[in-house]
Amino acid sequence: MTLTASVGGAHALLFLLTYWLVSDAPGANASDAEIIDFYESDERWRIVLAGLYVGPFAGMAFIWFLVALRMWVDSSAHRVNVLLSNIQLVAGIVYVALLFAAFAASSVLAASVEFADGKVDPVAARQFPLYGD
Repeated sequence: MTLTASVGGAHALLFLLTYWLVSDAPGANASDAEIIDFYESDERWRIVLAGLYVGPFAGMAFIWFLVALRMWVDSSAHRVNVLLSNIQLVAGIVYVALLFAAFAASSVLAASVEFADGKVDPVAARQFPLYGD
């Protein structure tokens, strides 16, 4: 039970850290100049850090939590409903897949500017984070 709670807490903390790192990105109502200034400044590293490094660890922590929870239920319950157990597993995998897609969508422009010297397109800078949300 301690492992389950620890890994669940790790997922929550990593997820909140990722959200905090992304929270400073300009929103859909930002002007083109604000978006270009943000992505051409050094502040874009926060988006790259959140989407490519911290966020995936939050997803992996959730997978560990899910497996630890299933193991804890299997060892402590008198009778386990196999259907509900498998639905829980599939729902957790879908959650993590959507979480990874959201992290990728939120960080694609910042990663393009950071690693490939891509140009900042204000339209894409508005659309990808909205897709990620």
